[in-house]
Amino acid sequence: MRKIINIFLILSASMYSQGVTFFREDITFILNKEYFKVEGLYWFCNNSDKIVGKIIYYPFATNSSSEEIDSVDVFNITKSSEEKKMDFNYQGFKYLLRMAAYDTTIYRIRYRQKVLSDSVKYILTSTNEWSHPLESAEYKLIVKNTFEINTFSYEPDQLYSIDGENIYYWNRQNFMPKSDMIFYLR
Repeated sequence: MRKIINIFLILSASMYSQGVTFFREDITFILNKEYFKVEGLYWFCNNSDKIVGKIIYYPFATNSSSEEIDSVDVFNITKSSEEKKMDFNYQGFKYLLRMAAYDTTIYRIRYRQKVLSDSVKYILTSTNEWSHPLESAEYKLIVKNTFEINTFSYEPDQLYSIDGENIYYWNRQNFMPKSDMIFYLR
C-alpha cells in the first residue's frame, strides 16, 4: 500500500510541478569535533496559476550508515507546519513540497551528522537538477576559535571572530555550484 501511495504522490506531483523554481538558500553550519550540524532555509516559487505538489529529494553527503545522521526535521515556515519525511535513509530523504498558485514558500531543514573523518561535506551540486542558478545563496560556518579548518572547497568571503567563535561567511549571486561545500579539518 505504501508503494502505491508513493507512486501516486510522484505521478501527481510531477503533473503539477511545472513552474516551480528553487531560487534561494541560506545555510548555517555548526562544526565541532563530534558533530556537523546543518540548518538550511530554502526558498521555492510557484510561477503557475495552479496549486503545486512536487517531491523533493534532499541528499546527505554520507558514504555509509555509520556516518550517522540524526535529529532531522523539515518545517514549512510559510504554513508553520512540520513536514513528513519519506524514504529516509543514510543517503537522504524525500518530502512533498506544496504551494499555492503564484506563491513563495520557505522550508527549514535541519540535521546533525556525526564527524568520523578529516572532512565534512554538504551537497551543493544538487542545485544543478533545477537547471538554473540560485539567485542568492548565503552560507555560514560557525566553529569555536580553537577549532581549525585546514582548507575549504570554496574560500570564504569573510571571517568574523565573535565571542570565542569564528564565523566563516560566503555570499553568492546567480550561483550554480560546480562542487560541493567541503570543510577539511586539521
